[in-house]
Amino acid sequence: MGFGVVAAGAIMLALTLITVAILGSMLYTVMMNTAKEVLGQSTHLESVTFKIASIIYNTTLNELFINITNVGQESIIPYVNTEIIVDYIDETGLRRVDVLHYNEWYFNRLIIGNSSYNIPSKVFVEVPPGAILEVKTSPTSPIDVSQPIIVIVVLDNGMKSEYVSNTG
Repeated sequence: MGFGVVAAGAIMLALTLITVAILGSMLYTVMMNTAKEVLGQSTHLESVTFKIASIIYNTTLNELFINITNVGQESIIPYVNTEIIVDYIDETGLRRVDVLHYNEWYFNRLIIGNSSYNIPSKVFVEVPPGAILEVKTSPTSPIDVSQPIIVIVVLDNGMKSEYVSNTG
């Protein structure tokens, strides 16, 4: 082997190492940016929390009122993709699970401190921290109030809250 072959091999090795270093640096940068985005989103989701504070069932009108409290640090704006799941036993003894989409439930009122604001239909509201949003819906069948009622609210962003009540 001559000097030219050794020099060419050394140059090829150096170029390969430089290419690997550049690709590794690019991969590291992409992974760090992805990690920052994911951590930033999880931090945002941690500051957006809500809970179902209570439910009230009106047996006469077959209406269910769900009180949702914003216990997070940021406002919540429930949109059309928010779903409400009501799991209950009806008056005939059958178990029912209603998955209620927008137009099957409505915003009824917003309570901020000692003030209550009625919400017209087809209007979206921003729920500031500490406020209570009352949602109104009608189950598909009258509820047997001597049995537990399970209500789950799932917001557009995937955040959810569950409430189990025995109103009897």
